[in-house]
Amino acid sequence: MDIKSKNILFFLLIFISACNTAPVSDNLNSNIDTLSNNESEKSNFYVYGTSFYNSIVDISVFSSEDTDNEDSHLGGGTGTFITSDGYIITNQHVTVGGVYFEIYTYAEYSIEDNTFIDPATGKEIEVLNAELVASSQCNDISLLKVNSNKEFDHLEWYGDNFKPGLEVYTLGYPGVAEGNIAVTTGVISYLDSDGNTSWTAPGYNTFAHTSPIFSGNSGGPVVSADGKIVGINNMTFQPPGEAFSISNAINNDYVQYIVDEYLINEIDYMDIGMGSKAIDMWWFLDEYDDRTFTLHFIETLQPNGIADVGGLNENDLLIEVNNERIGEFESSQKLCEVLKDWQDGNNNSIEYIAYSCSDSLFYRGTFNKDKSSSSIKNDIGNRYSTEF
Repeated sequence: MDIKSKNILFFLLIFISACNTAPVSDNLNSNIDTLSNNESEKSNFYVYGTSFYNSIVDISVFSSEDTDNEDSHLGGGTGTFITSDGYIITNQHVTVGGVYFEIYTYAEYSIEDNTFIDPATGKEIEVLNAELVASSQCNDISLLKVNSNKEFDHLEWYGDNFKPGLEVYTLGYPGVAEGNIAVTTGVISYLDSDGNTSWTAPGYNTFAHTSPIFSGNSGGPVVSADGKIVGINNMTFQPPGEAFSISNAINNDYVQYIVDEYLINEIDYMDIGMGSKAIDMWWFLDEYDDRTFTLHFIETLQPNGIADVGGLNENDLLIEVNNERIGEFESSQKLCEVLKDWQDGNNNSIEYIAYSCSDSLFYRGTFNKDKSSSSIKNDIGNRYSTEF
């Protein structure tokens, strides 16, 4: 039987803005002055200069500092400097599993030298490195910090007063651009889009827009024409019955709240350090087998994160957290509701039940806020013997 496909692609993106041209005077001298002023405005308006592009970065993620080992390269995405001292916002699904992050600022490819050149210095681009500060699995947001004493160009937040029809741009480093910055444009299509997916659940704190995004644009900004962050892209999807795809981004004011209240203070928010997908095992059973069994398939664990030290393993199946079945409707919504209640509560620990595919057995343990290790127990009785 065919495995159900969700048709969801993850992306990071890029953006650029336009300035207004002044009307041309009938007087020739006035016309020349106007053109001269416009060129001056363009040279100073940061969207037209490298200072703007330098705010958008290309991120490579590694599982170790051995970057020459191909096995350690987990992937990458796009990020945005949001402070002058080097804090970068991106998606959690970009950073999860990573312990070493290479950061590339804007550069221009030189065919003659076969390398990327920093236009500010005329030399080959300098690779920076960053550390993971904190993340929010249930809102698909991560915060990185570059290890440098430099001051960085950065973007400001737009605020909560954006509406459908606002012209927006996306900027990022998709694979199709082969290391170059890429720009697309569109408008905000509608607000309060349902951002819940199999891997994250920001709910209606997202909006849909028509600026195309590509694989590798994940974590990149959606920006307004005046160069402010309107949202952070995290996916594109094709609505059922429609012939086109639409892009989805997390509201900038919601992202800013999570960053200011939690992440920049090195506090993970609704996050156990896991990359997973909610799925129903029904899709993998024989054609006439009508049993249903929802769960989360564990794709990636953040080293030394709550799930990792709590005893979960990659490629295992997480079934229950705090006595709640967390895969229903093949969505992360239930898992994230449990994690939010736990975050807001006073208990250090909650219990989980999982299944080891490699050992063919159920086991249980605890997730601990203080990231202490968990004692694993293999006996959960016959709780799922008829379903599983």
